[in-house]
Amino acid sequence: LMVDQLVALGDRLYFVADDEVRSVPKTGGKAKVVYKSDALPRGLASDGKHLYFEEVVDIVRVSLTGSDRKKLGTPDKDGLLDETRELTVSEQHVFVSTAKAVQRLPKAGGKVTLLANLEDGRGLVLDDGDLYFHSAAQGKLYRVKKGEDEAEAVVEDLKLTPELNLGVDAERVYFVTADAELYSWSKSGGAPSRVFELHKRVAAFVVDQQRVHHWVDGEFLGLGGGLFSRKLDSEEASANRMYGIDEVGGVAVDEKRLFWIDSGNRRVMSLAL
Repeated sequence: LMVDQLVALGDRLYFVADDEVRSVPKTGGKAKVVYKSDALPRGLASDGKHLYFEEVVDIVRVSLTGSDRKKLGTPDKDGLLDETRELTVSEQHVFVSTAKAVQRLPKAGGKVTLLANLEDGRGLVLDDGDLYFHSAAQGKLYRVKKGEDEAEAVVEDLKLTPELNLGVDAERVYFVTADAELYSWSKSGGAPSRVFELHKRVAAFVVDQQRVHHWVDGEFLGLGGGLFSRKLDSEEASANRMYGIDEVGGVAVDEKRLFWIDSGNRRVMSLAL
């Protein structure tokens, strides 16, 4: 069972398991199949009304019940193995990261627009219509302003952790360096600033309510991975919240709880904030 890509929506969680999109109540219970694919769905995202993901080479949309499938478009790729890595949606667009580029297409379907010709654009996150992502190979943090068609490098000369997500709050964008140090950059510009050091082998992190929650690879800790939390303005070490996490897949957060996929143990987990 391959379990990954988690979306928190309303009172349910949506995730990909092998060739199926499934959902489960946030309070726990039996998962149900929302959509069964002939391929492995990739890059699950939602706008609250539909689910979006890659199927074979196309970006498709289905309702929250799995009906009304619609093909939206096909991103420019280098063959079938160039799978969609990440996907996020705004009011009007779907943003896609592949092994070739970061691209955008209308939610109603149509022309695909190239935003950045990068082989490792990762960490797609939207904030007030602006798209942010990073490239470890280029050592840059990028932004595509709402309504514009080209990415701009807003921070350069970075040593970033490949494949790791970004975090955002009302004023800043957060990223993790190759040395597992958390940095932030003001959306109004300027140089990035160091926040504090996280545990090595960070698998994912979220910034919520002035706290940073981060998950650590189980292989690094030896006895199992862990979840750690720390206030952004605190001088204290990160607090241990949970051990025994084998391999972290997707993560999500709402106003009350953290959610994540423990891929190695084939389960969806949650913990109160």
